[in-house]
Amino acid sequence: MDKETLSFSNNEKEVVQRSLKSNRSCKDSNISFNEVYEIADTRDFILKGRFQRVALQFPDELIGDASEVSICLGKDLSATFFILGDTSYGSCCVDEITAQHVNADCLIHYGHSCLSPIGRLPVKYVFGRKNLDLERCLEAFETVYERENQVILTGEQCYANALDEMFFELVSRGYDRVVRNGKEYSKEYMTKAINEDILRDEDSEEQPSSIYEDFSVFYVGKESPALTTFAMTCHLHVASFYSYDPLKHKVIHQSPGTDARLRCRYMVVQKAKDASVIGIVVGTLGVSRYLEMIQHMRKIIKKAGRKSYTFVIGKLNPEKLANFSEIELFVLVSCPENSLIESKDFYRPIATPYELYLALSSNIWNKKWITDFSSILSLRLKETELSEKNEPHFSLVTGRLVQPSITKEEHVQVRNEPPLYNGQDLIKSSEHRHLSVMHRVHSISANFHKNERNWHGLSEIKAQTQAASLEIGKSGIASQYQNEHKH
Repeated sequence: MDKETLSFSNNEKEVVQRSLKSNRSCKDSNISFNEVYEIADTRDFILKGRFQRVALQFPDELIGDASEVSICLGKDLSATFFILGDTSYGSCCVDEITAQHVNADCLIHYGHSCLSPIGRLPVKYVFGRKNLDLERCLEAFETVYERENQVILTGEQCYANALDEMFFELVSRGYDRVVRNGKEYSKEYMTKAINEDILRDEDSEEQPSSIYEDFSVFYVGKESPALTTFAMTCHLHVASFYSYDPLKHKVIHQSPGTDARLRCRYMVVQKAKDASVIGIVVGTLGVSRYLEMIQHMRKIIKKAGRKSYTFVIGKLNPEKLANFSEIELFVLVSCPENSLIESKDFYRPIATPYELYLALSSNIWNKKWITDFSSILSLRLKETELSEKNEPHFSLVTGRLVQPSITKEEHVQVRNEPPLYNGQDLIKSSEHRHLSVMHRVHSISANFHKNERNWHGLSEIKAQTQAASLEIGKSGIASQYQNEHKH
């Protein structure tokens, strides 16, 4: 099998022989195993809840410690433990579906988490702990900020204890205007508050002031989807945003990079405006209200005169989506950290629900960005906004007039005259009954697909010579036709 073939299919040998890296960081640090995995706190959680069937979910990089963790937790406990791997959609999401398959009473999630709301099982999060070179991190902080600056100190969940120590050290050095990660200054609270501010001011012409506009954010953590999403969310709501990579010992100013990413997302919005056939990709089966979001998107796509299809394909990859060539744009319903797909390997653009909302509405994008799809459910597109979208518009992508609407609605109405009382009047009344179109949806998507295809099937062969006359064919059986020589 050559390389070109492998690009569109999985090599079974490669899958079997693939090796996974086990990141057992606690073995190489001065942090004990029990502290990293919070064995004592987890046992208390199980005992207080009287759970008998406990699911332990590990990401790939921590799966090597799974058996040891289950042994430590199981000492003197009657509970049964089930070890789960990553979900099909990402290790940051809680895999409630698999936990329900084993009838688990609760789930313990290890490693980084997006903390998306769920509603089926009690969940305990164990983020782990990592060492932080405090002196080098403080030096990086002092190169960026003055003592009078207002700074929000936050970072990856595994550095929570190190950030507390860093905060007290900064205060002792005169940085008394620094606030640490927690309550209204935590990453999760800030994201939620900013999303609510954006939604609250959708109809307001005035530019509201953010409660974080005087603060700068100093984020401790490596480059990751969590950092990218957080930086894009806070972009216009904070004074500045810096991140410090503990592995590379490098400070990065996130604003320029965020500007470039937002320009790419603006291009996705423009492509969504031109799309007539939209695919809704289910990227989660556990985040609360995901089914409600899918139904909401189907509704607004239909109102806008577009055609939608829903796909549940598990883990996202270019090969799966390439099978659906008629789809012009995909929109991914996923947790905030997995909703941003920037890979150039995909043949069609992948939008977020908020980007699709911007494309179907008449609102002008002001570079504000929402990742939590549950927040978008409060946005209601007006009928007047959607009706305007049925008109052709000038595409900024192709430079041509585009008519994205491929469905049209008509109305059917039957009007009856007052009731009649004799047979002759009943016969004559047929002349006074009126039938008009009131509500009928006519889809031209089939004809649209036919015209858009590059290959329409085998063409008809036109006769270029005269038809041959009828002749007697072969007779007999397949092993020996008549008039054949015997061998």
